[in-house]
Amino acid sequence: MDAFGVTSKVARAIRARRAGAAAFCAVLLLAAVSALAPGSRADQPFAPSRDYDLAHARIELRFDLEQRKVIGQVTHTLSALREGLRQLDLDSVDLTITGVRLDGKEGRFSTDAQKLHITLETPSKARQQYEVVIRYEGKPKKGLYFVFPDKSRPNQTRQIWTQGQAEDTRYYLPIYDYPNDRTTTEMIVTVPGDWETVSNGRLVSVTGAAQGMKTWT
Repeated sequence: MDAFGVTSKVARAIRARRAGAAAFCAVLLLAAVSALAPGSRADQPFAPSRDYDLAHARIELRFDLEQRKVIGQVTHTLSALREGLRQLDLDSVDLTITGVRLDGKEGRFSTDAQKLHITLETPSKARQQYEVVIRYEGKPKKGLYFVFPDKSRPNQTRQIWTQGQAEDTRYYLPIYDYPNDRTTTEMIVTVPGDWETVSNGRLVSVTGAAQGMKTWT
C-alpha cells in the first residue's frame, strides 16, 4: 500500500501510482492517494460494475486542526466506459460537498448516505472524457485520523495519518473507492510550516503559504 501522513514538522504532497480504491496507511502521516493493486482484499465481497475509468486524481488538502476537519478539492479525469450514462457516481460518506464543476462549468449534483451523484448534461458516449472538480469538507470518522495530546498522553506528537484500505478513503475524499481500477494521482497538501510528512511518491516542490503554512506538491 502506498501511504503518507503528517506530524508536527513539514508536509508533503506526492504523485503515486494507484490501483483501485485510493488506499492509505501510514504512521505520523497524512495520506497521499495511492491504492490497492487489483486483487487486493476489499470490504465488499464482489466488485461493483464500473461505469467509468478513473484515469487521474489531483487532490488538494488542508486542515482545520481545532475542528479536526479536512477541507479539500479533488480534480478527477475520467472516461465513460459505455454509452448512455446520465450521471457519474462517486463514493462519498459524511462529506459536505460545497461545489462541483464539470468540464469547466458549474455542475448539478446530489448526495445520499453513500454517494455523490453528478448529473451529465447529455448522455455519455463510450470513451468520452470528463474533468470533474469537487470542493468539499468534513470530519472523517474513518480513513483519516487526527492524533493530538490529551490527558492520558500529554506528550503525544500532533499528527494526521490515513488508512484507506480497502474502502475507507471515501470518508475523507470523494472518489471511486474499490480496488478494481488503476489510477495515477497527485497530492498537494498545505500544513503548518513546522510539520513533517512521511510519504511515498516524488516530491515536486515546497512553497510557503499564508499564515505560516507550507504547501507540498
